[in-house]
Amino acid sequence: MAYQNRGFPVASTSHEKILKLAVSFREFFELPNGRIDLATCFENMCRDMGLIWDVRDDFDPSLHGHEAWCIPEHAFMVLSETTYANMLQGRGRALFTIMHEIGHYLLGHTRTVNREHNQGWPIYQDSEWQADTFAAEATMPLKEILDNKLFCPEAIKNYFGVSFSAATTRIGWLQRKGYIK
Repeated sequence: MAYQNRGFPVASTSHEKILKLAVSFREFFELPNGRIDLATCFENMCRDMGLIWDVRDDFDPSLHGHEAWCIPEHAFMVLSETTYANMLQGRGRALFTIMHEIGHYLLGHTRTVNREHNQGWPIYQDSEWQADTFAAEATMPLKEILDNKLFCPEAIKNYFGVSFSAATTRIGWLQRKGYIK
């Protein structure tokens, strides 16, 4: 099945480079193994990265119906009220969403609010694929999955506190890459 672009074209970045960035991110912020408690470290993390953030009403027109967005060149991220509240409650979808937006920032993307149909480009040049790849490794590190033998979505969900959907996608990637059967 061919990959369908979801974002906009950005500089080509390999899967391995994105994984290394996510590992460095976790090391820099001394994130523990397992679940990331963003409620306790989000503000300091953003401050240390120089990332300004704001919370807006879920129906604010600037959200364009999205849960969050980031303008990396302005070091600015916006979260919907629901995403922010869910982060404070430790909900997995909010964790992945916020790490996805941080991925846009750290990867230096320049247009993150874009859902136009496109002409197609390689997966390694798709902004949304890159941000998803960063978020997956930042929230569900490959090394921890393999070390702890977390080979089903439920195990990944419970260990990392991510959504079942994110865990299922991660298992699919592990299988495609040959890490698990």
